[in-house]
Amino acid sequence: MTVEQLYKECSRVIGNASDTPALDARIIIQYALGLDDSAFMLKGPQEVLSIDAERILGMAHSRRDGTPVAYITGHRGFFMDDFLVNESTLIPRADTEVLVEHAISKSKPIIPHKTDNIAHRPVNRPLFSILDLCCGTGCIGISLAKALALELEKHNAGGFIELTLSDISEGAATVCRQNASNILGACNPCKRSKVCWNVVTGDLFSTVGDSRFDIIVTNPPYIRRDVIPTLYEQVRNEPMLALDGGDDGLDAICRIVEDAPKHLVTGGWMLMEIGFDQGDAVKRLFASAGFVDVCVEKDLGGRDRVVIGRI
Repeated sequence: MTVEQLYKECSRVIGNASDTPALDARIIIQYALGLDDSAFMLKGPQEVLSIDAERILGMAHSRRDGTPVAYITGHRGFFMDDFLVNESTLIPRADTEVLVEHAISKSKPIIPHKTDNIAHRPVNRPLFSILDLCCGTGCIGISLAKALALELEKHNAGGFIELTLSDISEGAATVCRQNASNILGACNPCKRSKVCWNVVTGDLFSTVGDSRFDIIVTNPPYIRRDVIPTLYEQVRNEPMLALDGGDDGLDAICRIVEDAPKHLVTGGWMLMEIGFDQGDAVKRLFASAGFVDVCVEKDLGGRDRVVIGRI
């Protein structure tokens, strides 16, 4: 069987189980054979070893049975990096990149002020601190910390970014540690690392004691429980712990918004991903908790996606 024939057969196997069977087949084949886009096109007539073809068809059958492509390959691109994923983590999505972009825009203006006062800061104190709550793969916090570290380099500033990544799932925390190590490198302040990161496991703010942060970013479970059975099968295969927001979808959101002011410095920001129909409700929760400059930002499809507020 050639690469081209295998591609057609995988597309056929996946069929109506996906809105994009041809794309899914291509991603699976490129991953399994280690081909980039150009090589995939050039190697169409090339024969595939039968053992490889069998393995790839097995992946296509897994996709047909509802396993997301990202779980089959173990990877998903997000922002500017490639993140490891598995069945313990929510799969990073393009709409969540909107949260990262807004977090960067809120954080960047603070950096010059912080660097101006660096001479008065103890060497073991971070210049800027980030908490990624319900972190999953860590894609939000890691992407934000990396962008701000580049900002420090642009200003030729000393000091470091402190990133705390927290999740209730041990499995997710394990994946997050791998991603932080792969993308941010080893955390070693003695070697002047620009990002000092730590992954902790526990229920929401219980993991951080009385610590306060310059910014909190979070993508909590926010799907209403009665909606979950209606989701696409591949979404239902993602961890229920990361999806189920309770009867009204606001269980975790209410707890986070209520406690967040105690964990933000004065002037600190919180950015939270929400469901498309939760903007008004979560905006009111933010305001009731004492947040100011509260706004709702939209995703790539024009739907409410991120609530932002400052203490």
